[in-house]
This record gives sequence, C-alpha cells and structure tokens, in this order.
Amino acid sequence: MSLLSRLADRLILCPTTDPIDPEGRQREIVRGSDWEGELWGKRWDFVRNPSGDNQVRNATVEGWVVLKFPGTGGRAERAGPHPLELWPNASGEVWTVNPPGYGTSGGRASVRVMPEVARASWEFLNERAAGKPMLLVGNSLGCTSALHVAAHYRCSALLLRNPPPIHQLIRRRPRYNWWNFGAARWVANQFPASLDAVANAAHCRVPALFVQSAADRLVPLSFQQEIIAAYAGPKRVFVIPGADHHDPLPEAHLPAYFEALEWLRSAAES
Repeated sequence: MSLLSRLADRLILCPTTDPIDPEGRQREIVRGSDWEGELWGKRWDFVRNPSGDNQVRNATVEGWVVLKFPGTGGRAERAGPHPLELWPNASGEVWTVNPPGYGTSGGRASVRVMPEVARASWEFLNERAAGKPMLLVGNSLGCTSALHVAAHYRCSALLLRNPPPIHQLIRRRPRYNWWNFGAARWVANQFPASLDAVANAAHCRVPALFVQSAADRLVPLSFQQEIIAAYAGPKRVFVIPGADHHDPLPEAHLPAYFEALEWLRSAAES
C-alpha cells in the first residue's frame, strides 16, 4: 500500500475497536477478496398510542429495511431505529455497517474498500428484504457510501445528514492544505473515484431528504450544496439553524423535522 493511501486512511477514517454491547442486535458478516465487514441489525416495531407517542411493541407486520452508513467514528453497535421511531405505525429492520477495522470486523480500515463494502452490504440486505422498501441512511462520510449505492441500485429513499464531497473538500478547502503545502490534494486522489458524491448524486433518482447543520465547520454548507444541486431525484432540504456538524436537533425544530420526514416517507411510498 502506498504512503499516500495510508495518509488518506489516517486523514479520513477514525476507526475504533473498543467493545460495545450490541444490546440484542444480530451480527452478520460480509466479505470481499481481502476484507471483512460486519452488519449489526435489529427489528423495530412502533405503534401510535392514544396519547400520540410512539411505543415499541412486538409485532409481525412487515415494513422497511433500513441500511445505515455511519460517519468516520461511528459504530454499528450504537445505531438506533431512526427514522422509524418518528414515523407513525412504522416497523422494520435497521442494519448498520462496521467497515473493516471497525468493531470486530476483520482487516484494516481503508478508504480503498469502501465502495465494495457498501455494495456487499446492500446486496446482502436486498436479498433479505425480499421486495420490502429499502431506505439508505448516511451520516457525514457515510453519505458517500449511501450515494454510491443509490447511484447503482434501486432503493426507495435516502436520508442524508451533512454529506461531504470528499474530493472537492480536501482539494479546495484551505484548512486541509495550508499546513502540508498542498499535499492533501494528492491524498484526495486516493479516495475512490466511485465515491465522488457529486457525480453519484447526478445518477440518483429516488426521493432524498438532506439534513444540514447551518453552522457546520467540518463540511461547510457551500460544499454540501454542490451535492444537493447535482441530485437528480426529488429532494427536500432541512436546515438545523445554528448547529455544528455533530450537534443534535433542538427540540424546538422537531415539528418541522417530523414534517420533512413525512414528506420522505410519502414520496418513497407513492
């Protein structure tokens, strides 16, 4: 592996392997020629009770299959049911990817295998879904994998938060270049071309909800907007005022977010 490839892995990825209680989630393995990833999944069922709150229940109704791609430091063992818990009477399986080098996946964390891991994860769950609607969820770096899958396979919808156009971000943003005399541009070239979020967005046709942090210092809105502008399918943008990249959604903005999520569900089911 070249020095630039290793630099790309160090610059972009933040793998962790500390033990995390999966809390009843099921583990599945996906493999490639020289890598091993894992999927952690759980079935969630929600029903709207008379008070208007969603409650977990055991049910046998069929529903969604959700495939999540976390950000650089995310772990599949922690992933919750979002957005199913905010959709009235929703149910389904939620599965999240731990790429190689994360959790108990085998091998070393590398940007090189990200497209293969994304496709293998999709193919595994698509067979398991057996025709059920499939939602792809991406957070930060995970959005590049979600867009890659959506550009090559037919899913039902996308939910993306703070998507980064990695190639453009590293090449053009001064904070990644001033200290290394522009070498970061060479590192950006090591990120797989098949994960170019702007190019993939132009080939996506399914409904997508883009959630943006208005004060994002890691992926400024001007860069996120390049992906949104290129997106070819029906889309809606929800901006969280004053929020930085990792900030949670303030309670005051939940009603508007509920409405945006309802649009996504309706658009996917129409």
